[in-house]
Amino acid sequence: MSALRVLHVSLNVSHVGGGVAAYIWKVTKALHVQGVVNSVAGVEDSYLEHDASEHLKHVKLVHGRLWLSRNIGFAPKLWGALSQEIAEVDLVHIHGLRASILWRAASYARNQGVPIVISPHGQLHPWLLNQRRMRKQIVDTLFTRPNIRQCARLHAVSEPEAQDIREYYPRARVTTVPIGIDPNPYLKVHAPELLRTKYPELTNRKLLVYCSIMTPRKGLPMLSAAWSRLAQRYPQWHLVIAGMDLDGYMDTVKRDFAVSVNNGTASILGRITEQEKAGLLQAAELLVLPTLSEAFGMIVLESMSSATPVLTTTSAPWSHLPKRGCGWSVKPNVEEITEALQQAMSISDEERAAMGSRGRELVLNEYTWESSAKQMIAMYQEVIDERKG
Repeated sequence: MSALRVLHVSLNVSHVGGGVAAYIWKVTKALHVQGVVNSVAGVEDSYLEHDASEHLKHVKLVHGRLWLSRNIGFAPKLWGALSQEIAEVDLVHIHGLRASILWRAASYARNQGVPIVISPHGQLHPWLLNQRRMRKQIVDTLFTRPNIRQCARLHAVSEPEAQDIREYYPRARVTTVPIGIDPNPYLKVHAPELLRTKYPELTNRKLLVYCSIMTPRKGLPMLSAAWSRLAQRYPQWHLVIAGMDLDGYMDTVKRDFAVSVNNGTASILGRITEQEKAGLLQAAELLVLPTLSEAFGMIVLESMSSATPVLTTTSAPWSHLPKRGCGWSVKPNVEEITEALQQAMSISDEERAAMGSRGRELVLNEYTWESSAKQMIAMYQEVIDERKG
C-alpha cells in the first residue's frame, strides 16, 4: 500500500502566519513520523526561507509571490505549481477560509476530483465574525460557502470550535482532532536560568506571564486594567508580556502598560525565541491568556507542559481547566479576570505547583502529537474511502 500523500495549503507558512503556520509545521512533522508524505503550499514573504528551512526534510514546499494583495491577489506561477501539486496528492488540507490561494486550491482540487478537508482555525468564532462583518459576509457568500459545501470534512481543533462551525454551517460534516504537543522542551532544565541571564529584572520575582501574539482579540486591555488594580497589592509578583507584534498593535500594548512598566511591576519583552519561551514558561508561577477569541490556544498546552497553571477565559476552549484542577476559566471581563488573578496569586506556592503538575499530567495523557497525528490520518483515510465508495 502506497503512502498517503497530503497537500497542506495556507496563506502564510512563515511566522507571519502566527499559530496557524506553527501548527502546520508541527502537524506535518507528526504526520511524517506516521508515514504520511506531506507538501505545504503558501505565499512567499521575507521570512519564509528561514522559517521553513528546518522543516524541509519532512515536507515539500510549494511557494510563490502574490501580487497586489496578500489575501485576494494573483500569482500565475504559484497557481500553476499548486495545480500540478494537487494532481499528485490524495487529499488537500486547506488551513483558513478567506484568501485567494485557499480558494484556488479548493477549485483545482474539485476539478481534479481530489477530496478537501478545511480547518477554519478559529475564523468562525463569533467575536471574529463580528469584526468587519459586512466584508466577511460578502467574501463568504462569493467564495467561502461554495468551498465549504463541496469539501468532504471540516476539521475543528476543539469541541467549542466545532460548535461554532455548526452554527455557521449547519449542514457541514465536522471532525474534531485536537492540537498536540511535544512536552520535552518544556521540562524544567536550564532554560529559566538562561532567560534570567538575558532579563535580570525577572530574577527573584514571581512571574505572571502573558505569552502570545499582540493583537486586539487577545484581550490585553483587560489584563492591563486588572493588573493596575493588583500590582501594588502583590509586590513580589511581576507581569511579563511577551509575543510577536501583529499589524503594529505593540504600540497600543506599550501605551496600555506604560504605567506598570514605569513603576517596575511589568516588563514587555516583545518577540522571544522558542528557547526563551520555554524558559519563561518554566520560570512562571502562572500563565494568563485573557482572550476574546481562541480556537485552541497552543500556549495553554505549552504552559501546562511546563507544569505551570493557566488562567484564561471562556472564549478559549479550556473551560475544563478548573474541573481538572490545573487552572482557571472565567468570563472575558475585567472584574472576573481581576478576581481570578487575585485568587491565583493568593494561594500557596505548593498549591500552584500541584495545579501545574496536574496540568502536565493532562497533557501527557491527552494531547501528544502522536495521538493527534493518528486521529488526523484516520479522518483523512475516512474521507478518501468515502470518495472512492
